[in-house]
Amino acid sequence: LVGSEMCIETGLLVFKAKHIVSLSSIIAAPVVALVLLIEGASAEYVIFAALAAVIVIGKHKDNIKRLLKGEEKPITREKR
Repeated sequence: LVGSEMCIETGLLVFKAKHIVSLSSIIAAPVVALVLLIEGASAEYVIFAALAAVIVIGKHKDNIKRLLKGEEKPITREKR
């Protein structure tokens, strides 16, 4: 449970700092594998988490391009 909390907290910290959901997901996804590795989880879990992180990051390909160009829009609290 501690590991999953670390992953959630990582995503929330990134979001709180930058207000960009895709960046939070891209950073938090590999944290799952790292935490499992550090906690001594079985190789199957670590490998599965690492592959899931690759998929998550791959699905954010367009977001990554926008992030690198500085064009990814943050979520803001604009009044309508």
